[in-house]
Formats: sequence, C-alpha cells, structure tokens
Amino acid sequence: MNRNDRNYRRFGLALAVTLTALLLLTGLPARSAELTVADYVDLTIARLELARQTWSEEGRSPVETEEAALFEAAGTTAKAYYRFAGENGKAIESYLEENTDKRDRIEALSQEIQSLIEQAEVTQ
Repeated sequence: MNRNDRNYRRFGLALAVTLTALLLLTGLPARSAELTVADYVDLTIARLELARQTWSEEGRSPVETEEAALFEAAGTTAKAYYRFAGENGKAIESYLEENTDKRDRIEALSQEIQSLIEQAEVTQ
C-alpha cells in the first residue's frame, strides 16, 4: 500500500466518522409519523394557541423555531403538516363538521388572534 492509498483511506475513515458523529448529534432524519385528521386538527389548535400567546405577550407572530418545536413534539414536520392539509382537505372539513367543539375553538382562536394583530397595528 503506497502513501496515497493510506491518505485516501484515512480521509475516507475520517469522513465516515465525521458523518456518523453529525448524524448522532443531530439525530437521524426523523421519519414523520403519519398524521391522522384528529392529530392535524389538534396540532392546528396548538399552533393557534401559540400564535395567540406570542401576539398577546410579545405582539408578534411565532417564529419558525417555536412552531418547529410543536411539530417535533407531535412527531412530524411543517412540511408534512402542510402537505397533509393539502391532501386531506375534505376529510378535515368532515371531521370539523362532526367535532364542532374543535371547529369552534379554531374559529375563536382565529378571531382572537386577528383582534390582537389589529391592536398591535394600532399601537405601532
């Protein structure tokens, strides 16, 4: 084995160790749990509650990292959440027709957030 071969193998080994360490430190790419319609609606309510909180306490929208924490806690990602909404609109509508308490909660939170946004705009 010549010197170049040894250097190449050392580099390959170092690269493999580095990539393995990065994966372990950052966690393996999480496979999003399959959302159900109920999960999606509950996550929507949690997102709205977060928005209400940040608007009422800090006069701002939630930042991406705050929402990402909600998605992570639910075992999903923002991308999967929005894709689910696009692919399951009718099922979500049907679910909310059957679960009027959740529909009403979403509407109430949305109205409250809108009022908080309007108040923030007036005070600026």
